[in-house]
Amino acid sequence: MDKEFFYSSGLYDKLHHTGLVSKIWNLIYFLMEIPFRNKSFHKILEVGAGSSKYAKNLRCKVDIYHSTDIRDVDTFDKARDVNVIREIQDVCSLSYEDDSFDRTIATCVLPHVDHLSDAISEIYRVTKDGGYLTLYIPCEPGIVLRIFRRLITSRKYRTISKYNFYEVIYSDHKHYFTAMNHMIMTKFRESSVSRLFFPIPLPFWNLNFFCVYQIKLSKPK
Repeated sequence: MDKEFFYSSGLYDKLHHTGLVSKIWNLIYFLMEIPFRNKSFHKILEVGAGSSKYAKNLRCKVDIYHSTDIRDVDTFDKARDVNVIREIQDVCSLSYEDDSFDRTIATCVLPHVDHLSDAISEIYRVTKDGGYLTLYIPCEPGIVLRIFRRLITSRKYRTISKYNFYEVIYSDHKHYFTAMNHMIMTKFRESSVSRLFFPIPLPFWNLNFFCVYQIKLSKPK
């Protein structure tokens, strides 16, 4: 199956944002927002936003929320009390000026990009010195993640599509956790980085579903 059809047909949203899987994503959003309760920002950028589910789960205040994705999405969830600007942007080549945003959020976009180093460099570039980055990274191809897909996600997928689930996942998830972790920790070695592994809060990627990186950015003067 062509991956563009997977996204444009609504299969992605049906798979991830309904039923049990939707509840898990809401938990992920909750964990990503814990450090930012009652904080205020002027401008936030989200890359790989899809149908803008994350904006509905914000726990901080923001004046302008740029919800971006590489493809146009026909339907998106309008968040109450959040000024959302929808834009088509390629995370590997963002059109914004340097130091444009107080906070940048990436939910499961880095595994999909063709050029991982370019994407990480771009979110670094457009985020202000002293700003924050929140990154969700799946523990690909860890044992626990593969078991979850076998028992939950792939079974659900078979109820909504005739196409092969693993063909879609493994053709579109181009990068493994070890590579993404190495590049993130290297790029942000001068910054403050915390990692939250789930469900086991220990740095064993093979035994976890995902890791949330919270980065307070420090750029060389």
